[in-house]
Order: sequence, then C-alpha cells, then structure tokens
Amino acid sequence: MAAAGAALRVEVGLARPVRPDPGGRGHPTIRLPEQWRPATRGAAARLLARRAAAGAGSVLKSEHGVGGSGVTVVTPERLRSAGGARALLRRLPRGPLLVEEYVAGPAAGEPGGGLRDLTYDGFVDGAGDVHEVGAAVMDVADGGYRGATVGPGVVPAESERPLLAFGAAVGRELAAAGYRGWFDVDFVTDGAGGLAPTETNLRLTGPAAAFMVAARLDALRGAEHFVRIVDRVELGARLPDGQLEELCGELARACSRLGAVFVPAVPTAAFEPAPWLGVLVAALSRQGLDAAEALVRAEALAVGRPFADGR
Repeated sequence: MAAAGAALRVEVGLARPVRPDPGGRGHPTIRLPEQWRPATRGAAARLLARRAAAGAGSVLKSEHGVGGSGVTVVTPERLRSAGGARALLRRLPRGPLLVEEYVAGPAAGEPGGGLRDLTYDGFVDGAGDVHEVGAAVMDVADGGYRGATVGPGVVPAESERPLLAFGAAVGRELAAAGYRGWFDVDFVTDGAGGLAPTETNLRLTGPAAAFMVAARLDALRGAEHFVRIVDRVELGARLPDGQLEELCGELARACSRLGAVFVPAVPTAAFEPAPWLGVLVAALSRQGLDAAEALVRAEALAVGRPFADGR
C-alpha cells in the first residue's frame, strides 16, 4: 500500500524523487541548535537559570506535544516574570524535558522577518526511496502552529535550496532506519541567512494538506497555485451543521468571485463554546490568496452580527 500511495502522489505531481547527496558537500548554512537532556527537574531549572544569567534564551520541549503544545520559549525576561526557573517548570506537564538553544531570528522590521518558520515535506515510499514534496512558510506565534502557505517562490531560493537538501538528507536517514511514510522537518531562520532545524514529524501535518490541495488544483486547472491552510478562523456565532454548510457554500461562491478557491478543512469546532473553523484557500497570486483569507475571516465573524444587533 505504501508503494502504491507513493506512486499515486508522484503521478499527480505532488512529489519529486530525491537524488543521492554528493559526498562531502555537507550543509554549510544549516545550524544545529545545541541540546541538553537534564536528568531531573532540578537540573533543568539550574541549566535554565545559568543560561538566562548569561543572557541566552532556551526552548523547553516536553515529551509529548503537537502543533506547538509542549514547547515553551524561555527568554531571560520570561524567566524573571515567572518567578524563576523552578516556578516556571512547575507549570509544565510531568515527564522528561529537553532543553534546546533558542535561535534568535531577524529583528522586527529587518528583511526576512516574515520567513521565521519554514518546513520541508517529503515521504519515503515502500521501496525506501525518498520523494521531495516541497517547502512551505509556517505561521507560528509563541511556539504555536497556526497555518502554512505553499506555492511558487513563497520560500526564497537562497533559503529553499539548503532547506530542500537538508530535508532530503533527513529523509534518507529515516529511510535507512526503516521508516516509511510522510515526514516533515521544521526550521527557524537565524537572521543571518542560516537555517536551524527544530524537529521532524513522522506523520501527515497541516502543510501536507496544503501541498495536496495545490497539487490537485494544479492538475485540474493547469497552473501553479498558492495555497494557505489556516487552522483557526474565528466564527461570530456557534453554527449547527445545516448553517455551517450554508456558510461554507457562501464562502466558496464569494472566493470564486475573487478567482480563488475555498475548502473547509476542520468543521468540527463550529459549535464549540468558542467556535472556529479550519480552512484552506487557494489562488493564482499571493495578493489573491491574501484577499481570499481576509474575506473568509470577515464573513466568518459576520455570522454573529444578527445576535449583536438583537435580531
């Protein structure tokens, strides 16, 4: 099944076979953050305190987590406001902790500030061959994943080349270890043209859905699409299934009038106490993509207007 699935994905243009890495080339623009595995919570607290005293930030990673949960960025300022390292650690889940060097990104207003969080997607087929899906720009706030954008040129070539090369190298190591299936490698940029890998996920992720929608639209419409997956679009009111279907139909038609495509992705939270909707939007330009997202967000909030007006 894995080999058949890989063949199908290659056929629709989703992925490209990865060539062997020429010996000795290496990855000069890749910066591997230092990591430490403290034996106890006390040892973790002392390590964080020493690093903060030296002005260094750290990233705390719990044993389990998804979408940024279980990850805590610890700056010296945050440590002080929390009342010290021990007080901060008491708020985290029990279990082992990994302490990682915090890689600072571009300062506010500097070039590249919008390209802080990048990702590589690929998969290993049943024969152990690695296939490259592509690179994406992720939307991450305070360590939490909120969505991603894929499409031609969204990751500049000077970052895309080393990112794809390193992602493929990770794929080859995973294949050699016996892994088969989809994987990604997440990166942060360091503000000096370097990339720092932060983790790999051995599963389908949010950006994977965006890549798949892009591949399908490219095959159907004969053009390269920009696709954005937005994990959380706030709804102005709780919507039962019937009203949610009506809203999705209206959003699809409104996006179509812009030359864009709307795809509902996570409809199951529309009746939660704080309702929201996960969506994908696609367009043939970045401007069209931004316009489609803005329209979807505005219309999703507008469903609460009748209640606010007292009707």
